[in-house]
Formats: sequence, C-alpha cells, structure tokens
Amino acid sequence: MAGAFFRYLDRHSFLGFKVWEFSFRSLFRPYGLWFLRHVVLRHPLATLKGLLRYRTLVIRGLLGGAVNAFGFSDGAELFSEPRNLIIAPGYCQKPFGCPAGRFSHLCILPQPCPESCPVKKLIAFGLELGARVYVMTSALRIGKDLLLPALERRGPSRILAFVCPYSLHPFVLACLICGLEGVVLTFARGACADYSSWLRADRGIKPEQTAIGPEGEEFLRSLGCP
Repeated sequence: MAGAFFRYLDRHSFLGFKVWEFSFRSLFRPYGLWFLRHVVLRHPLATLKGLLRYRTLVIRGLLGGAVNAFGFSDGAELFSEPRNLIIAPGYCQKPFGCPAGRFSHLCILPQPCPESCPVKKLIAFGLELGARVYVMTSALRIGKDLLLPALERRGPSRILAFVCPYSLHPFVLACLICGLEGVVLTFARGACADYSSWLRADRGIKPEQTAIGPEGEEFLRSLGCP
C-alpha cells in the first residue's frame, strides 16, 4: 500500500521530486542508512543544494530521456578535462561470460575477452583519454567508491554514467548532492523496471545484459567513442 502511494507521488512529481518510492524503500537498507549517515547528516548544506538543483531539473522536464545532462550543455564540455572525469558503466552491461566476473569492478584488459563487450570499449576509450573508469556494482559500493570521494573532493567531479531508467532520478540526485556533474545515459534494453528488480540487480542477480539505445550510441560516437 505504501509503495503504491509513493509511486503515485513519483508519477506526479510531487513537490518537484521523483525519488519518493526509491527513498522510502531504501531508507532502512544498507545503502539508504549509509547515505543518510555519511552524506545527508554530515553534509546538510551540500544535500540542500543538491536537492534544489535536482528539483529544478525535474520541474523543467530535463530528466527522463536516453541522454540526461546535468551541469554541462554538451559532451564536448564534459570531456574538456578528462583527468577530472570518471566513466562509470554498469556491471550489467558486461556479457555473461566475462572472464573477470560479471558482478565485479574488474576488467582483464588487455587480455582477450569478447570484442562485443561495451564495457571493454568504454574502458579502452577512457584510458586513452586519460579519464578514470569505474564499473558500478552495488549502490553501497558506488556510494563509498564514487560518491563520497567526490563530495570530499578526493575524486573526479565530472561523470559519464550508464544506469537503468528506474534508477536515473535517485542516481542523478545523489550525484548532485555529492558535487558530481555530467551526463547519464539510460539503458534501452534489459533495464530494471521496478524496485524489486533493481534490488536483485544490486545484489548481483541480473539475468539480462543491458544496453543503451541508438540515441545513447550516437552521443558516444559524437565524443569519439567507437
């Protein structure tokens, strides 16, 4: 019953937010408790600024497409400082036979692996640019490895990330709170459709391989990514 109520709030962008269900259902889980303790309570001003910036994006209808920019007008601007950029694909983009393990940050480049692997291409592209690359797994691991360093100015402040449409809004909000700006591409195939499937994927249970659609591919090509 409560979940249906919060989904209703999300559909109507209540108070300019579309993270009601995700926040409610995550609040007492490890990621939600960690984010509350280490980000929201310790950095209330950054949290407030991030909430206001996110709310503006929602009200202006700037989130929800295949390519979602926040803080940058285009990809060329985003890539103008590659050493301050982190490229963050999802582990679910890996093929099932990934020799480094699918639910893993690891990649065995330059050793042989499937040529069709989009993560391999992104890692090679990022290394060539001089950017950092981080394969995202669980939300808690992302918070500790990517979000908190950005908030404490120990990591890059620009991001090119790949997420499912369901988690787009929570992810962008967390990025804005932690001082990350950039572009998020959403998956057009194999994406989690609701919180239950997202939660299973967060534990490494993901029976589909995700992929971005033509618009996202075109955006990457415009940046020089093969």
